[in-house]
Amino acid sequence: MTRLSLRALLALSLVATTPVLAQNDIIGCADLNCPVDDRSVSNECNVVDRSFINVGAVKVPAAEGFPQGLSWVQGFRVIPMPPNRTYESSFYLGTPPQANFSMPGCAVLFTEFQAAKRSERAADGTCGAFMSSKCSDALLKRAKAVKASNSTDKVCRKLQQDLEENLDEDCRPYVGTSDRWQNVTVKAITGTGSEAPKPISSSQNSTSNCWPVPDKSSDLTLYETVGLFGDIMAGTIMKAADDVTPIITVFYPQGKDAQAQITCLKIKDESTKSRQTQGKSGTGSHVPGSLLAIVALAISAFMML
Repeated sequence: MTRLSLRALLALSLVATTPVLAQNDIIGCADLNCPVDDRSVSNECNVVDRSFINVGAVKVPAAEGFPQGLSWVQGFRVIPMPPNRTYESSFYLGTPPQANFSMPGCAVLFTEFQAAKRSERAADGTCGAFMSSKCSDALLKRAKAVKASNSTDKVCRKLQQDLEENLDEDCRPYVGTSDRWQNVTVKAITGTGSEAPKPISSSQNSTSNCWPVPDKSSDLTLYETVGLFGDIMAGTIMKAADDVTPIITVFYPQGKDAQAQITCLKIKDESTKSRQTQGKSGTGSHVPGSLLAIVALAISAFMML
């Protein structure tokens, strides 16, 4: 099945089922209609060669002079490596079909961000639930201050160097015991540079059964993959799945001020099947999705050791 036919089928199936969501809502598999594993409540969202049990997606806020229709997606999967596991998150950028940006642009991922409210199951991707407005403002100011260049790779390298060498005082609570940001990833999202990621092609997507992006017509580009090696204990699983990743999306138009937005992304633990169960129960309470199944498997595996 090609990517286009997959999108068409998804669009038709979602006409009557897609809920009305706020601009900045973090949404998960229950809202994106991820396929489910018939043997459990777990999701089974396959994108190319990766099978995700949970996802999170958020639209980048619209603003004057800022490209429209962008979104960020996080896919989460567990890779068995007995007697341990690798907990892996893949980050994708959603863009309008065949988007052709005419200015340099970079994306910044803070993959070791120490959220003030790590256990907060916030639905809002504006970062207010996870960091102070002073920190987010300082990060946006720093991103916009980088001098524009005709080379997208060059301006992104400048931004990464600046963030690695400088820590704003208002952001100090979010770096743990370090005095610098750790594992900051800055990559080009525009241009034809060697480091600019390319959208998933139709041929690559022939093995997919899922297109986990708010706008199903969007292109999807794998931007970064982050893995955490750990044990099979429930606490390790929940921590890995509950991480928050602030993402700065910044563009540098020639002769004009830079435009930047910050969003915070995390997976949303609610499977398609658990949403259906919740609706039938009529209780309105949260019914755990895929993570509950993972924890149960982890406990079973531990007892067999």
